[in-house]
Amino acid sequence: MIQTSPKLLAHAALNVTLSTVKSTSVVMLHLSKNPGTKPREAEAMQDCLEELSDSVDELRRSIAEMGQIKSSNFQLTMSDIQTWVSAALTDELLAATGSM
Repeated sequence: MIQTSPKLLAHAALNVTLSTVKSTSVVMLHLSKNPGTKPREAEAMQDCLEELSDSVDELRRSIAEMGQIKSSNFQLTMSDIQTWVSAALTDELLAATGSM
């Protein structure tokens, strides 16, 4: 049950975040290919798409590691996951601020 399991809650949060980033990527891709988009805007959107792609990779890696976490390597694995999620958030922030 998700309410009583921090691991399940974290796993669910990562999956929701991954889904949102992927959806955002699709929207950005469509916008960048819109004939009315100015070249500079399209370039900014392409940069954003690269950042979002990195974010997707980092979130997928985090989700995969969450599924393999064991008590013997818990601290190291959690440290890795925190690093990847932090990097994913940084990528998303760069995409958001770089496309303005």
